[in-house]
Amino acid sequence: MNRSNGFKKGYFSRKGLLIAMGVACCIVTMGNVAAGTIAQAPLFITTSLDPNIMFILDDSGSMDWSYLPDTISGDCSSNKCDNYGGLSSARNSAYYDPTITYSPPLNADGTSLGNATFGSAWIDGYKLPHSSKSSVVDLNISYQPTWSDPAKPIKLTKDKAYYYQFIPSSNCIVASSANSNCFQKQYPSTAVEKQNFANWYSYYRTRLM
Repeated sequence: MNRSNGFKKGYFSRKGLLIAMGVACCIVTMGNVAAGTIAQAPLFITTSLDPNIMFILDDSGSMDWSYLPDTISGDCSSNKCDNYGGLSSARNSAYYDPTITYSPPLNADGTSLGNATFGSAWIDGYKLPHSSKSSVVDLNISYQPTWSDPAKPIKLTKDKAYYYQFIPSSNCIVASSANSNCFQKQYPSTAVEKQNFANWYSYYRTRLM
């Protein structure tokens, strides 16, 4: 009986020792893994790859529109503007904003497309090459804003280039108001303002431009 008890006691002692050693090995192994760094690329790829980049340009018909957002589409039409806010950057974020500097865009080689001219602003400044045969508008006397078609201006009386400024009052609290009485007509007067308006007209007045 004593020999049998001794055998069992020794057996379980050895078994406990083996379990303890196994647990210790696991702890050491886990510690080594935690201290390492995780690969940032698949291990089977031996050469670096360029990142995938997609350039997506929306060229649908709505990109010809001269207004944002869509909800103000009823402000103007092909022959009238029921709300002058449609011709103000306070309501129409696509319209000329005097607080923004409209620099000429760049060609693919990094060179400038060039400043537009107030007296003969290109209807589409992206049509190259620019020449005397390009379609132009004299913004001194013949300006008409566009709405749904950049080639077909709203049939308003031709005028010097203009925009509407939001005038806050007790009846005009929100800058996006649909009340035409909240807006006042403004004309670019200085050479800098005229240049800025010409660049906006030739390069930026539609969603796509």
